[in-house]
Amino acid sequence: HEGKVKKVKLQLSSSLAKVKQTAENAQRIKDKGSAAAKQFESLQTTGKDILKKIEDSKGLQSSGDVSEQLSQAEDTLDSVRVLNVQFKKLISTIGEAEAEAKRNTELVS
Repeated sequence: HEGKVKKVKLQLSSSLAKVKQTAENAQRIKDKGSAAAKQFESLQTTGKDILKKIEDSKGLQSSGDVSEQLSQAEDTLDSVRVLNVQFKKLISTIGEAEAEAKRNTELVS
């Protein structure tokens, strides 16, 4: 009888540990989701910035100021590089959230 009680206590303890782990993973997924949302906003802002720079450079092309055009083109390229880095970070964050979700599924099943 005592062995049965110990076994049930052990199972209960194991179940509680899984619930705790699942809750912690769920919080991490939520945090990753929030981070991904912020990263996506940054991505959109940079994208809009690039479009504006391209529009501005169209106006410069008619002015004939080559050095200003080059400066604008370099600035736009820098923004495109930033966009690329932001995009990679977003993909990475989404991947991390997916990994947490997978771990949760494994814990629950």
